[in-house]
Amino acid sequence: VSKITGGLLASFLIKQSVSIPILLFLSAIILFLSLILVVKIKPYVKKERVGEGKIVPLMKEGILYILNDKKLKLLFTLLALAMFIVTSIDILLISYFTETLHLGVENISFVGAASMLGILLGSTLTTKLYKQIDRKWLIISPLFVVSFSMSSLIFVGNWMWILPFFFLQGISVGIFNVSLVTFLQDEVTQDKLTRTFSIYSMITSSMTLPGLLVFGYLLQLIGLDYTLFMMIAALVMIGLFSMLNMPKLGSGKKLKG
Repeated sequence: VSKITGGLLASFLIKQSVSIPILLFLSAIILFLSLILVVKIKPYVKKERVGEGKIVPLMKEGILYILNDKKLKLLFTLLALAMFIVTSIDILLISYFTETLHLGVENISFVGAASMLGILLGSTLTTKLYKQIDRKWLIISPLFVVSFSMSSLIFVGNWMWILPFFFLQGISVGIFNVSLVTFLQDEVTQDKLTRTFSIYSMITSSMTLPGLLVFGYLLQLIGLDYTLFMMIAALVMIGLFSMLNMPKLGSGKKLKG
């Protein structure tokens, strides 16, 4: 909700000709206030003390634990490949708005708002679906939905008509995120849970930069349409590979929503 509100407010202020330096200054003030508030938060669970020099061995243990579990190895491979592609969508949207539609990039906030609303709905739906459907399909099927929504940038010539596509994408992303995280909570042993989630966070954050570099270069080299075709084809191939190779994950414990 905060991302939706912030994005729409920023877009409105840019359309009202508020200068970018003023917006950056306001953002800096809000970030400083948030820092003060975050520092005052007391953790509910006390941090487990790790002896000096033990962090690297613990990380190695976590990686080996994932590599030795077929389900987790496939899931984390799927996660890394999906994040490599999906986190680069913003750079394609910038190209779509500026080069194809010749509009300002502030309009991307409306696409982001549609996507975030979809994520909220998808996260809510997962509490109903998680116990009813094999978690394999909750995690894999969003790949096909995202590839479908990305195709709208090729065939749709009005930015308002891509909003429903990105709303559907948001629903699928919400289902993917909640299903994968909850699967890890359900299946990973308690003593490996922290390390597993650390690696999960590392993958989701580290895939952004290489994805932007690769697809940014492809945009310069072959243009928007061909880059989109490559990304869509890659997502579909990852989805098909996962469907054929990933074992059934079963339904999970009912989520409290």
